[in-house]
Amino acid sequence: MSYIQNFKQKFPDKVTPEMVQVYHGGNSKIDEFTFDSEALRENKDDLSGILFLTDENEARKKGPYVTKAMLKLNRIVSSLGPPSRSDIVYMLSNVPNKDEILKKFDEDPREAYFKATDHILKGGAAHKCYTILAQEFYKDHAKEFAENMVHIRYDAVTTSQGDEILSYIVLNPKCINIIKK
Repeated sequence: MSYIQNFKQKFPDKVTPEMVQVYHGGNSKIDEFTFDSEALRENKDDLSGILFLTDENEARKKGPYVTKAMLKLNRIVSSLGPPSRSDIVYMLSNVPNKDEILKKFDEDPREAYFKATDHILKGGAAHKCYTILAQEFYKDHAKEFAENMVHIRYDAVTTSQGDEILSYIVLNPKCINIIKK
């Protein structure tokens, strides 16, 4: 195992630029991926981002239009360790309708932050914690979720089965380079 592979295995969420070829399947042709593109609205299964699959045949199942792309990713959310508390607090501080959402945890705003943060961190692995944030706090605000994740330096989230990465949920459209046929 090379030094870089060993480093990535031990520290999967550290800055390790990675280039990967992926496929996006959907119901419309996409010439550019942006926060406002149809691709962001099509992904409602998991986190709020643009879904790319590593298998072209699986992408075809998502819709008749398949876009091939190269992703250049610097920081990927890990499925291993928890996120930092400061990143969770930042994400909570920037939730649309923050006051309304946090009141569900406590009437006292300070106490509500603590309870909401603890609720999110119970997810354990970073991927699960950010999924809780996306589904419970940023529901119907996919663009804001992705922008705030990029602000805390995350480009994408991976889903995997064993050692094999199945998909990338891209939060930073600047990392996407469409491969023209």
